[in-house]
Parts: sequence; structure tokens; C-alpha cells
Amino acid sequence: MFLVDASRWGPSLLPIHRVVGGIDATAALEAMAPVVRAEPAPRGNPERLAEELAARRARGRSFAMFDHYGAWWLTITDPAAERAALPAERSAAWRDLDVSVLHSLVFDKLLGGIKPRFVHSATEAANEVKSGEATLGFLLAPMPFDAVRAVAEAGEAMPPKSTFFVPKPATGVVMRALD
Repeated sequence: MFLVDASRWGPSLLPIHRVVGGIDATAALEAMAPVVRAEPAPRGNPERLAEELAARRARGRSFAMFDHYGAWWLTITDPAAERAALPAERSAAWRDLDVSVLHSLVFDKLLGGIKPRFVHSATEAANEVKSGEATLGFLLAPMPFDAVRAVAEAGEAMPPKSTFFVPKPATGVVMRALD
């Protein structure tokens, strides 16, 4: 166990991005069109795209998607479709997570159950697309620590691969028992 006073020294949360294969950007954009607005985004520097995504997320839920040739900002335009795609038995905090929306609405419903792979950096996602290991990269904005706390307070676990806390505790540290 590693305890930290999150109110004073909360850990940083980095996003875990997604890459998928088997679908191209044209087909994905067409499948998402009924509920997602896609706007051109700058392509070239994946880390800069991720930084811009974090700034856009402050104004509302947004994702970035890119292929070998272009990039797009993705914004959900149909809140009713978003709500309908998310599991009703989950807490409001869990359903409000970007990662929950991306998986439940975009990957499961709109893209027909496509299974993503997980990468830790925008550069790694771009390299997988460039090499042909993936056809599309999806970037997520960093998750606020309060979102993790709200899900925990609702008695739920976070969705898989949704949190990447830093700094990591050192390995091999020995602590004194509390008994």
C-alpha cells in the first residue's frame, strides 16, 4: 500500500491512449457522424496534439483521432446517445469519464465493438499508426484526480487502463508494519 495526502500532494494523472486496427479514418468518421462532430486538427507533432487536446478538454469533452494522413478533433454532439450507450448500472461519476464514453459509445456502439490496444504516449500511438501496426490513434485528455476520487467514493473501480499515476513509488522500499 502507498498512501499519499492527495489533497496536498496528489499524484499526476497521465492519459493512456488507444490505437485500433481494421478500420480506416473514412469509415470511422462516417460511423461516428450521427453523434460526433469531427473537425480537422493539426497533424505532425503527436505530443503537441495531446497538449492541445488537454486545453480543449477544459471547455468540454473532446477526443483526438488520427491516421497516417490526418487528424481530427472529436466532440460528442448527441448527449442522449451518449447516455444511452453507457451502462445504466454504473454511477454518474463512472459514466462521466471520457474513457467510459470513448469505449461505450465510440468503440462499442458506433465502431461495432472494435477492441483497442493501449499506449502510454501520443508518440507511441503515432509510431504504431506510422508503422502500420494500427490504423487509427485515439488520444484522451488527462483525467482530473477528482474524477478518480468520485468513482472511488461511488464504490466503483475505474475502467481498465484509464489511469496512469506518476510519480510511481520506488520499488524495493520496505515499510514498517503498523501493528
